[in-house]
Amino acid sequence: MLKGGYIKPEVQIGSFFYDETRRDEFGNRENLNNQTEVYGGFIINLGKQWVFSDIFLVDISLGGGYGFSSNDGVNGNYSLLLSQMDGMAFALRSSLNIGILLD
Repeated sequence: MLKGGYIKPEVQIGSFFYDETRRDEFGNRENLNNQTEVYGGFIINLGKQWVFSDIFLVDISLGGGYGFSSNDGVNGNYSLLLSQMDGMAFALRSSLNIGILLD
């Protein structure tokens, strides 16, 4: 059985478009069409891999770092977990990969 660990820096960036409807302080509806959201982060991942019988692979990792979002009013999980507090965002990332190795 082969095994090993690694440190993997990761930069992630993405964007999407959405339409939003909200109400102002007087209760009037306001339609905001074609809004753009940009998000991303810089994460340091720590991982561990195991190879069984030179065929079967198991890889797990966990990472943390800085994340950002261009719109504080949009909540979501865009492949990163963004938690914003007082202008600072902490990003978490985890993975489990299982596979078969081919020659």
